[in-house]
Amino acid sequence: MIDTKILAAYLPFNLTFKGGGDIWNLHSVGIDGDVVLKNHRHTQVIHAENVGVEYAPLLRSFEKLTDAEKYEFSESFGGFMSTWQNGAKDRHEKANWFFEKHFDVYGLIKAGLAEEMQGV
Repeated sequence: MIDTKILAAYLPFNLTFKGGGDIWNLHSVGIDGDVVLKNHRHTQVIHAENVGVEYAPLLRSFEKLTDAEKYEFSESFGGFMSTWQNGAKDRHEKANWFFEKHFDVYGLIKAGLAEEMQGV
């Protein structure tokens, strides 16, 4: 199960999930941990205990950060990863940059609760 607060951070950025033999987009997150996923044909509620298990978010590891993205972050915020790792997590704009690009900010891939996004 993935904490609601973690998923809520990705909500404005069209996070994709893999599960049930299809690809889904995160539509909403309930306070109970349930999520609503949509694709081009269906809408379904995934109960909290299945989020990160049967239906997993597709995220990018920090190792997949491209040189162009490093430059973009540096130009936008005046620093690179050291800025992020040295306590800037509370800075809304910097955090949103990583959420928007679907980076695994919370280590969900290593925890087995998300899948590595391919082809990025």
